[in-house]
Amino acid sequence: MDGVSFLVTGAEGMLGREVVRELQHRGLPVTATDREQLDITSMTHLDRIRRDPAEVSWLINCAAYTAVDRAEEEFTRALSINGVGPGALAALCSERGWKMIHVSTDFVFDGESEIPYRPDDRTHPINAYGRSKLFGEEKVLENARHGVVVRTSWLYGVFGSCFPKSILKAWMEGKPLRVVADQSGNPTSARSLARVLVDLALQAAPHGLYHAAGPETMTWHEFASRLVGEASRVSGLPHDVHVEPIRTEDRPSPARRPRFSALDSSATWALGVEPMPSVDQDIHDFINDWEEVPKAVPAATPEPSGAPETP
Repeated sequence: MDGVSFLVTGAEGMLGREVVRELQHRGLPVTATDREQLDITSMTHLDRIRRDPAEVSWLINCAAYTAVDRAEEEFTRALSINGVGPGALAALCSERGWKMIHVSTDFVFDGESEIPYRPDDRTHPINAYGRSKLFGEEKVLENARHGVVVRTSWLYGVFGSCFPKSILKAWMEGKPLRVVADQSGNPTSARSLARVLVDLALQAAPHGLYHAAGPETMTWHEFASRLVGEASRVSGLPHDVHVEPIRTEDRPSPARRPRFSALDSSATWALGVEPMPSVDQDIHDFINDWEEVPKAVPAATPEPSGAPETP
């Protein structure tokens, strides 16, 4: 689209790299910044951007503190990156007349719901990470004249660390696989989310809260089983691998996790944004893109699993 340009913060992260790649694929002008170029917690960096004459239509903030367990001890740092920084970016966008998209998390909810959370459902984070992200949501919507906050769930991708990489590395090394089976959410591909974020910008999504997550609700155990099954098919390595289901209390962690944090993204799709592909399709694409999984068979689209989609 003529005249639409983008600034992406956190462009070296898992999601940021996918957003930049999506914009470049569409031939849209983009300025990609990493922490050295634009630290969103640095007033010096923000002042430099404030004085920059470059015109920007949308700022997409992918900078984030994502160490959920470490946030329990580093809450001040998490709050600075996930809360104060995004709020300052939002104020800058208002000064410059830019629109802003900020990415948040399912962890702003407590997990006590029995159905997927909608954007207007009551928030109640149960860990420090979730509190820092909720503060960021509030500051972005308060400070940005045109701010779009997009919550997502269980994000993974080929860039950086993520749950699928940990599981598949353990599987390829022949280690036992023990995965929590009493927490549910929506596995979400960073590549698919990047496409949705760009679509929201190009459709000039109104100021407010949105959800954008994978279309199926499942446990970490089911997600791990599907990952291993597809990796086995693609690589030709043994597929009769047992993934042992365990309880949350069998693997204690510093930060509490929501028992159920699935997101209802229907309001986002109602804007005309194309829903994300099936989890099986995104797993297939992830495994074929990640170089560490050996490829022994031609890349072909997997058959649908028949798993139910999120209502």
